[in-house]
Amino acid sequence: MAPYGKPVLAPLLLYRTTMMIYHAVALLRFEILRVNKILTKRRLKSMHDTTIAILKSYATKMIRIEQLQFELAHPSLIGEKELIDSLSLGQSLLLGGGSQRGHISNRTMEIALQYDDIRQRMNNETITEIMRELDGLSAEVQRIELYVSLLDERKAKIIRLRYFEDKTLEQISQEIQVTKRTVTKLCNEALIKLSSMFAYIDSVKGKQS
Repeated sequence: MAPYGKPVLAPLLLYRTTMMIYHAVALLRFEILRVNKILTKRRLKSMHDTTIAILKSYATKMIRIEQLQFELAHPSLIGEKELIDSLSLGQSLLLGGGSQRGHISNRTMEIALQYDDIRQRMNNETITEIMRELDGLSAEVQRIELYVSLLDERKAKIIRLRYFEDKTLEQISQEIQVTKRTVTKLCNEALIKLSSMFAYIDSVKGKQS
């Protein structure tokens, strides 16, 4: 046995310790990659579901836009008579029902005339609220239409038929003269591309906020 046998154990122990650390780091890296892969799949699934929900909301948004456009063209505004009737009823309630509805004192009429600006302001607020909702929905619809238009022509048509017009895969297959399997494949590819578009814009908005 070598006289310097004991010191030889130190490098061996160091080697074993180093290898243990190396394996631990390798296992840690593997676990991180595994977790990141799971999280990526979950994010992709979430993005995919969100994109489908956005596309499915298109038809509902279009109906709501038509409703708002009609309301804007024919707003239900408060007239002078409604305001006077409301004041008359309020006076009746304050007096314990002693005054009949329709009986308007001179003071009530004076208040009604003075508060005509309130009526106008309420009407303006109604119109402003309609326009605010209409502008928001119009922007959302334009965004959806733009992103779909960025797809190639066949994929864009499939998305429009599937989600804007709510047609089945079988109906789309017959309309564009391809197999149902091809429709499914092209639709999934389109959804992946659309998901990346929506995710990118959302990430930019997140950085700005």
